[in-house]
Amino acid sequence: MSVFRPALMLTLFAIVSYSAAREVRYIDLTGVTQRTNLRTIEPPPAKCPDGGSCVGGARGATRWGDCAARFNDPQALRTTITWTDGTTYNEGSSATWEVNLENIGSVEFDVPSSPHLADLQPNDPAEAFKYFSIGLTPYIPLTTGMADLGHVLLYGSTQRSDSFVRLKPGDWIRVKAHTVVKLTSYSNASVSPIEGPIRSRFWIHEVTFSSRAEKDSSITMMSDVGGLCPRAEYIDGPTIRVEPVQKVK
Repeated sequence: MSVFRPALMLTLFAIVSYSAAREVRYIDLTGVTQRTNLRTIEPPPAKCPDGGSCVGGARGATRWGDCAARFNDPQALRTTITWTDGTTYNEGSSATWEVNLENIGSVEFDVPSSPHLADLQPNDPAEAFKYFSIGLTPYIPLTTGMADLGHVLLYGSTQRSDSFVRLKPGDWIRVKAHTVVKLTSYSNASVSPIEGPIRSRFWIHEVTFSSRAEKDSSITMMSDVGGLCPRAEYIDGPTIRVEPVQKVK
């Protein structure tokens, strides 16, 4: 009997761990007007010498880094579209949907969860402001592009712990959003409808915003965006159909 005890204990541990997994937050963005405009300070007047180019007068600069997670990263986030308010949409129509973001990795990590970027900005608009954003896009994958249902963004700042939600392994958050259906890079959009299981992709950015003008703005691929860069997985959701707008020739 003692031979089977370790296996039994491991099984019980797995059952307990799984039962502890839970939905830790529900974020309903429908009917919410997201506050995303950041305050800026007035730039100095542009200097325009006679016969020369104007210098200065610019307002604001943004630097951002993008995720580049490794396939064996212990942080892993799985997205699943669990519900849509219809099965057929016209291009340009509105759609309401829900997506689960589940930690399927082996370590806990934080996910941006605030709808309002402007609320996270420091009191002094002259202070450089670093924040994180996660974007969510439901889409139908195609060989010639994709049909997507728009996208939404959530934000987080390390200066505001309440702007993140911590996901332990097995935990998830559920996001509900209302967006506009569109077609992206689909060469046959005027020919036939698009139908297939809907998925959701995500992307995470680390952004530094300065309200003062800067000479150089840069975009940098980062292997670890502030420690928040989970590898991505997905599960196919409901099958939907998108009717393209017929182009007038």
